[in-house]
Amino acid sequence: MDILITLVLLAIAGAGLWVAFGLLKRTVKMAIRLAIAGAVILLVLAGFAWWNFSGGSVPKSKPAATRPAR
Repeated sequence: MDILITLVLLAIAGAGLWVAFGLLKRTVKMAIRLAIAGAVILLVLAGFAWWNFSGGSVPKSKPAATRPAR
């Protein structure tokens, strides 16, 4: 009985999503494009933050060179 109720609810939800997708087809395409662009921007920002906080291109201090004794 529980499986039947679950299947009925999934069918109703699927039908609702199908209708909503049909009505908002262009909007969904734009939303997917915006989501991809947002993901790329987040990756760039995360890489920038990681580069800055991990030391980035700042040269590490090296010990002074020692000259051999004469």
